[in-house]
This record gives sequence, structure tokens and C-alpha cells, in this order.
Amino acid sequence: MPGWICGSTTAYTWCQSIRQETDFKNTLNYACDDHEMRAKRVKRLYSGESISTTPRARTLRTLSRFRLLEASDSEVVVRGAQSLWEHRKGHSRHYAADITWHLQPQADGWRISQKVIRLVNSDDVLHSIGYIL
Repeated sequence: MPGWICGSTTAYTWCQSIRQETDFKNTLNYACDDHEMRAKRVKRLYSGESISTTPRARTLRTLSRFRLLEASDSEVVVRGAQSLWEHRKGHSRHYAADITWHLQPQADGWRISQKVIRLVNSDDVLHSIGYIL
């Protein structure tokens, strides 16, 4: 499986249900995606056994407002905004989020060691969590 898909074996992606929380491992989250879960998802996608929706949703994702929060020789922390639109069966849904990436330099480029997604509407009903990750 390509390393760029699964990233580091210690990398986490958190999709928060409580916007201001910082103790991700001990609070409720919409999703916690680690190396094992990413590897399983990629395997399902490549195998053709992945559950799909019909008709398939059309999505558009934009990232903006990047800001460097911290920088050292071992890690860079960047924050940005994500605007995600999903259109399916004549309905459009919008998901907006603040995202923080912790990046670590590797010999062949950068790897995400942690990604935190803070949804603007985290207290609302979410229909398609997979797109957000």
C-alpha cells in the first residue's frame, strides 16, 4: 500500500464533536482515524468491497486561510479553513471547518502526524462524515 496514502503509523485524524476540546483521546469525537483504520479503508476501496452510495455524491473542497502556528526542525504546525460542498440527489450540503495539521519532515517529503478537524456545525446532524476526513 503506498505510504503517501496511509502516512505514518502514529498519525491520527480527529474530527471533533466538541469544538474547543484538546484532550482528543478522552472525549467524544465524530471520528478518530489512525494508521490501522486508514489501511483498512484503503484495502476496502482497492478491493471493490467498499459500500458505495448511488448516485455517487459530487463534492467540492477548498482549503484556504493557511497560517503557520509553530515551526521547528522536527515539526511544523499549520492551521487553515476547509469548505466542503456535497451535492447528491438534488440536495447540497455545506460543511465548514477549521483544520490544524502537524507536519513532520521525512527524507522524501512531509508527513501528517496529526490532523484535527473542528467543524463549525459540530453540534448539528452530519450526513457524510467520510468526506470530511
